[in-house]
Amino acid sequence: MNTGHENWYIYYPAPRDGGAEALQRLRAMQQRLSTRGVGRVSIEERVGETTTPTWMEVYAGVQDPGTFAAVLAAALRESQLPAEMMTARRIERFRSL
Repeated sequence: MNTGHENWYIYYPAPRDGGAEALQRLRAMQQRLSTRGVGRVSIEERVGETTTPTWMEVYAGVQDPGTFAAVLAAALRESQLPAEMMTARRIERFRSL
């Protein structure tokens, strides 16, 4: 059953320096995005001793993917996140069947 919405997963290596500040900026950005047509937002971290430290932003319940992509791009420009996080971002989009 297609629910009509998407879940976006955006992942990248955790910042090597300034992680606490980057996390604070990321949380502020997600707080702003949570009021823009997204059902749930979260930040997750890959677990496991032998894995590269990786962060993942989750945007669940995206109703209008085209609009959300534009809103997300604008939020990223305003976020002042470290350049290493911006260039390494990988986006995966899923929807329920």
